[in-house]
Amino acid sequence: MSDSKLVSQFKRLFRPARKRSVLALLLIGALIALGGVLAFDYSMYATSTDEFCVSCHEQRDNSLVMFEQTAHYRNASGNHVSCSACHIPHEFGPKMLRKIQAAREVWAHLTGVIDTPEKYAAHAPAMKAREIARIRANDSQECRNCHDAQSMELSLQSEKARQFHQSVQGDDVTCIDCHAGLAHDPADMPGTEPSAPAVLADHHGTSGQCVTCHVDSSGGPADDNLSHENARCTGCHGDLAVLAAREPDGKVSPHHSHFIGEIACTTCHAGHEQSVNYCEACHSFDFDMPYGGPWTLEPAPLVADEMDRLAQERALSGEPRSVTDVLVIGSGGAGMSAAVAAKEAGARVLLLEKEPVAGGNTKLAAGGMNAAETQAQARLGIEDTVDSMVEDTIKGAYGTNDPALVRILAQNSAGSIDCLEALGADLSDVGRMGGASVDSSHRPAGGAGVGAHVAQVLWDAVVASGIDVRFNSRVVQLIETPSGAVTGVLVHGKYTGYYVIKAQAVILATGGFSRNNALVARYVPKLEGFANTNHPGATGDGLDVAELAGAATVDLDYIQAHPTYSPVGGVLVTEAVRGNGAILVNRKGERFVNEITTRDKAAAAILAQSGGSAYLVFDDSVRRSLSKIESFVHLGIVEQGRTLSELAQTLSVPAAALTRTVTDYNNMVGAGSDTLYQRPDLPRALASAPYYAIEVTPAVHHTMGGVKIDGRTRVVGVAGDAIAGLYAAGEAAGGIHGANRLGANAVSDIITFGRLAGEQAARYARAD
Repeated sequence: MSDSKLVSQFKRLFRPARKRSVLALLLIGALIALGGVLAFDYSMYATSTDEFCVSCHEQRDNSLVMFEQTAHYRNASGNHVSCSACHIPHEFGPKMLRKIQAAREVWAHLTGVIDTPEKYAAHAPAMKAREIARIRANDSQECRNCHDAQSMELSLQSEKARQFHQSVQGDDVTCIDCHAGLAHDPADMPGTEPSAPAVLADHHGTSGQCVTCHVDSSGGPADDNLSHENARCTGCHGDLAVLAAREPDGKVSPHHSHFIGEIACTTCHAGHEQSVNYCEACHSFDFDMPYGGPWTLEPAPLVADEMDRLAQERALSGEPRSVTDVLVIGSGGAGMSAAVAAKEAGARVLLLEKEPVAGGNTKLAAGGMNAAETQAQARLGIEDTVDSMVEDTIKGAYGTNDPALVRILAQNSAGSIDCLEALGADLSDVGRMGGASVDSSHRPAGGAGVGAHVAQVLWDAVVASGIDVRFNSRVVQLIETPSGAVTGVLVHGKYTGYYVIKAQAVILATGGFSRNNALVARYVPKLEGFANTNHPGATGDGLDVAELAGAATVDLDYIQAHPTYSPVGGVLVTEAVRGNGAILVNRKGERFVNEITTRDKAAAAILAQSGGSAYLVFDDSVRRSLSKIESFVHLGIVEQGRTLSELAQTLSVPAAALTRTVTDYNNMVGAGSDTLYQRPDLPRALASAPYYAIEVTPAVHHTMGGVKIDGRTRVVGVAGDAIAGLYAAGEAAGGIHGANRLGANAVSDIITFGRLAGEQAARYARAD
């Protein structure tokens, strides 16, 4: 075609028709189409706003009320999710289809199908089921418009969220399957409610939203103590004292705690996981636990997996969450003593505990606290010396302990008693434990157990001092300078994740590792599979972090079995029962050992008997002399007989043999000499009916080894020099007890060296 013809054809476009040119018509049509598109788009927008959605009163009064309580409505970042973001597809085709479907909903509004609360409630399950089915069918596309699973940084998520998101990757699971209740009450959503609530969150979900338990609609804990959550628990149900008061007298109940009023509800009653009976971590009560199951415990590695490692590295590269002078790890007697002493010395103190409760093994200690040259001994006319305590302790350990540390213990033991009494403790009763040459075991009046009492006194002092205490907070790494000085820790908060605390000085008061049977068996193979008397946190991770920081260790292969553990009740039966006059008999009804010999010898003798167990036999005079026995009666582990023959029948031992054994023993008490086993202390004859017995067997009790310390409680490194800024006290430290610990020396150890560590750490922090 020639150029002239092209020009001619072009000109025809502008040649007038009857009224308008073809081009003009095209332009007009385009403008009309554009206007239509714009009008349609505006109509789509106008009918997709929150204002439009809640213009119907049924939505405003029902759906909006629920939506306003969620994190999608109001949150810390200020992001607001509109109704349309979840309920109207973003793609053009599906959006058109959804708008057509909405015509039916408009008709329902006009005809008053759901115009009353009662009508809305009746139709809510069907409405929610349809919408959930729609979102499930498109693989939760509306969720994925904002939340990209492939772009999730799992290491930044909470531990629970991370574990779950990892577990469902690749499965036939979509977002709405788990997150159906993010904007509306899930209680009446078909397919989302459990047939029988498995956890408390499911149960409470029928009566409220996340804010029922949590501080805000984000649904997460504000701190690792779950302070707000526990306050909400007690606000509705009452505290432990209230709950215990409602229960029948004499009933064994978890609500009667070692720390009545201090143990948290969430210790047992977890919200989003199976609840557990924390008491069963130490005892064998077999309570029926609503929404729960049996207690299980597995020692956890310091780094669980690669994702965990990345999360730790991220925390280490960031700014510290907290700064303090003295950081104490562990809230047993040593940790609390150290924290109080450091606070009294003028230091800022932060106390970490990986378990949900304070007290460690201290709250379980049933005997007493050894000390020499005390005011209580003087009042009772007991002659004792520091040298005698040193001699007994070294002799009991067969000369394997550090004499310098033993002398520090003995010299400061009376001062430790004075310190506790100044805080309100009663340590006025004095008895004798195995291996001691004189009465030196201090305990509350009437012979009550020392542990729970001392732990409570120390806890009250911690609270009164205003010390920052953080539970559910496990230290996984000590932070060091290039020169090796310890300047803080990496913490894993059970609910808040990893973070750093900067500190001038760190005190390890993490206890031993008796609860880690694999580690126990590594050092003492014959103890593999043994029961133990320790609290669940005694797994040795404090030892792990210390060794990673270059700490030397000592005496790790010295592990003590306590001879008198009740296999029926899962409780330690205090040595004080024997000290106050009880005897040990076997299934033949015969004595077989000096009852107050050292623990290693007594344990070996019991294990050598038929069945690997024995019976503690005592009379009513022993029971009346030691109030701690009442707790054993309460727990149902004490057998009773009006006569020795009746008791023998209950125990299935020969009655004649048991009667003869007790008669012979009483004769030796009268003569003042044990001609059979050379028991040095014979406090009383067993002649006051009724008579009692408790079955006992040895159990792993105390790990004597730990990190090496010097006389100032500084942790010693493998090169032999003290590690700057790092201190240790209590069962976490070794060298004090050697191959065998004397009964009642542990409480003396934790208080004495805990106080010393707190004072030394505070002095170091102030000087730095």
